[in-house]
Amino acid sequence: MMFKLENSRTQNYDIGRYRGRWGDLGNGKYNNPVLAGDFSDPDIIRVGEDYFLICSTMQLSPGLTVLHSRDLVNWSIINNAVRDLTQISQNYNWNKMNGYSRCIWAPCITYNKKNSTFYIHFGTPDDGFFMVKTRDPFGEWSDVYEVKKADGSRFGFGWDDCSVLWDDDKAYFVATNFADNYKGYLFKLSDDGTTVLDDGVLIHAPHDEYAPLEYGPEANKLFKKDGKYYFFHNGCHTVEGATVRMAFIMRSDCIYGIHPDGTPGTFDNPGRYEHIKEPIVQGFREPCQGNIVDAITPQGVKWYFFTHHGSTDKDGRPCSLLPLEWQNGWPIVKYGEVEGRMIWENIEKPFPDSKKIIPQTSDDFDSAKLGHQWMWSFQPRADMYSLTERPGYLRLYAYRPLVEDKIETAGNTLLERNYRYNENVATAKFDISGMAEGQNAGLLHAAGRFHYGIGVSVENGRRYIKIVSNDSRETITEFDASVKTVWFKSTWDFDFVNSFYYSFDGTNYMPAKDNIQLRGNDYRGDYIGFYNYNNISESGYVDIDYIKVESN
Repeated sequence: MMFKLENSRTQNYDIGRYRGRWGDLGNGKYNNPVLAGDFSDPDIIRVGEDYFLICSTMQLSPGLTVLHSRDLVNWSIINNAVRDLTQISQNYNWNKMNGYSRCIWAPCITYNKKNSTFYIHFGTPDDGFFMVKTRDPFGEWSDVYEVKKADGSRFGFGWDDCSVLWDDDKAYFVATNFADNYKGYLFKLSDDGTTVLDDGVLIHAPHDEYAPLEYGPEANKLFKKDGKYYFFHNGCHTVEGATVRMAFIMRSDCIYGIHPDGTPGTFDNPGRYEHIKEPIVQGFREPCQGNIVDAITPQGVKWYFFTHHGSTDKDGRPCSLLPLEWQNGWPIVKYGEVEGRMIWENIEKPFPDSKKIIPQTSDDFDSAKLGHQWMWSFQPRADMYSLTERPGYLRLYAYRPLVEDKIETAGNTLLERNYRYNENVATAKFDISGMAEGQNAGLLHAAGRFHYGIGVSVENGRRYIKIVSNDSRETITEFDASVKTVWFKSTWDFDFVNSFYYSFDGTNYMPAKDNIQLRGNDYRGDYIGFYNYNNISESGYVDIDYIKVESN
């Protein structure tokens, strides 16, 4: 199968101990991470020559970011599979905003060859398991199906990290109950993927004699290769006195395990999976959650572990691509002489001649639809923004936050991911001529509940440049009400130390505040975007001409 491509911009990174370029190096090699931004809990599949990647998006909408690649190294954001979070729960709507960093967790993407359909299953810790599907991942995805509701029973709250296997004429579903010490269960799934059919059987628990994890499995992936079933997962393990996440794998000739006498297990009488005794990989910032994928290259079949780094930093949980080898039926991360360890630099690309790209960031808002990189914090009010009322601009109408002057409770906050470079500059142009009394609008950094921004505030008919955060408002300067246009600039370095600037002509920028430490928060990295609200009435708007993001 061959799908159309979207254009993305090109660029370069690194992470942690390795400062420099990330991703495609332009010489047939790459550095990890290949995605130096917040793409947590990734899952990946290959369909023909195309690779599709999804990740957790929590309370951001549209949810379930979908990325596409032809070489596993270079990626474009092509879609968001969940249009409306209120199909999951009204808690994620703009008028409630319950569930920062909850909602869409650890999704699983699969492709059923029988009906040529893509499926994404995902869970929320408070609501249950859900599914969306499509035949074209670049196009429209279905409405949200409720696979299993969190109802307070044994299959109640606290379930996540699901995976699906389409096995001949049967379908299976695996998930973790973190409310019950992270026990892993295997379920039967309906043929259409819409319903869990039973109460499941326990296939993995904490302190297993073959894999003595401090708690049971997360990051579950169930797949089949060469007639064997593999249960791939991560768990916490103590190494040299420190508890860290590592990737482990189990296997069996039977989906329900094998009994000590060699007979296959059944649903009513499950056996055991064989455990690998060592993690398939360990290293700095915990490469642990992801999936195993093959690449049909000119040099033959190659295998990889696509993983996020489970230790959250200001960039969130970025993703790396690790070569692996199959040894005696076990997948082990290995490159050259390095085995079972994180690999960072100068790795041969699966497809040496592929084009260098990274996901989209800058936007001039010339389209009638928002770019796929953009997500709202919670489900937005659709009538309070427009890309057509003034073509070439994003218009944001203002309305009251849930709590006065609490920026984290303001609806229609629009965000996109940042990528970790040594030097970063984001510049946005605002037409403020439509602002009303009580309105606040500007450029924002956000990570989970943490918000920090620069903008315009209209108070008693006067206009101010202010630095805003969750708990404070700092006036920088007052300016003349005749000013119609303001530019805001944010700069930050590799460690996400930020400075804000403003301008009234787009050329001469004045410093507003510097040495601000941005952060990761609630398992999220730093995002950038726009805020807009009015403390006293539903009135006023701003028109945003563009945001330009430059990095090196």
